[in-house]
Amino acid sequence: HADVLWSHSWSANICGAKEWWLFPPSETSKLQDAAGVYVDDVRLGFYDAERFPRVADAACLRVTQPPRSTLFVPSDWRHMVVNVGATLSINHNWFEAGAIPNVWRYLDTEARATAAELEACRADVEGRGGELSEFLWLRERVLRASARLNVSDFVAMCRSEVCARDTLAPAGSAPEDERRVRDGVSLALRAVAADHAGSLFLDESGTWPRDEDAASWSRSARDRGTAALAEVLAALEPEVLL
Repeated sequence: HADVLWSHSWSANICGAKEWWLFPPSETSKLQDAAGVYVDDVRLGFYDAERFPRVADAACLRVTQPPRSTLFVPSDWRHMVVNVGATLSINHNWFEAGAIPNVWRYLDTEARATAAELEACRADVEGRGGELSEFLWLRERVLRASARLNVSDFVAMCRSEVCARDTLAPAGSAPEDERRVRDGVSLALRAVAADHAGSLFLDESGTWPRDEDAASWSRSARDRGTAALAEVLAALEPEVLL
């Protein structure tokens, strides 16, 4: 699997050991069957080689993680883990600005799938006198429940980070790295503006309004979402070559 939201993660072994198989994004397609389904277990003899003919050709990083050690898994690296005996570990997921393009690709895919699944509900909402904005807000609620983040959350998070910081790349990064990170964040947000601008809702505190009432999908809530997107893009604009 790849971690939630295609985020980074670290795994700290308190006791016991783990065997890891880590696959860079360039090898992802080799782990799928013709229908795009991922193999469950990459060990020889544990999968159907006719269904997954390219798994054996996928380059991977094989690691044995000993007790009292921590392993870092980069964003969008698929991996399989097997505990060696009794194992206790602590894991944490997070992402920073450099991973925003990966997080957005994941979230955009989930948002489109959610929209397709819920399209039949549009008539139900409109049939009881509901507004289109209510339906769009409901899509955001379902997306948040399934993906743990919705598009409104994504925009609010980016605004919070970009507008509060002078630099987005790690401390000590070269200017070209800062530009690359800013460019990635900007391109992700421009994709939001192109495809999801009408589905953004924020309350007066700048967070997604979770209460199921008209204020949550009101014109004011949508205007705040649109304004937040414009604000963060304006903050990025001077540094980004589009």
